[in-house]
Amino acid sequence: NLPKPMPDEETTSFATFYEDHEGVAAILRDVLATCREQENPTYRVISTKRVRQYLYHNFPNFTQRRISEGISVRVIGVGKGGASDELSERREFPAARGEAPNCYTLMYGNKTALITLGDTNILSAIVIDNPGVTHMQKELFDHLWSTLN
Repeated sequence: NLPKPMPDEETTSFATFYEDHEGVAAILRDVLATCREQENPTYRVISTKRVRQYLYHNFPNFTQRRISEGISVRVIGVGKGGASDELSERREFPAARGEAPNCYTLMYGNKTALITLGDTNILSAIVIDNPGVTHMQKELFDHLWSTLN
């Protein structure tokens, strides 16, 4: 058993689970809302083809909204595919074990979202709302970004 938090410790939720297309659309809306509050509105993505093709099903104009709101993104695409657009930078990371992994990662504000696609093409995701976790993910992303062309 985990120890109970001290009365003065924060006891807010560490992670939230989302499912299916509407769950992912809720995360994408949160990305826009969170980035709007930042001085430098930007976020990071590790993208894979399998998840990417389902990601925007319930929010097809996400990219246009992101651009119109001046939010930039850096994308590391694992494996082949994907396209750059306005306010985005993209670098490719070859999948070393054959097909690219079945996970899509967004790092925005103090949140990290991990999205996956099940065998029956059902999206599921978890959003970790923790500055320490997200800071570490951003550090790893930035290091990898600096090594790619």
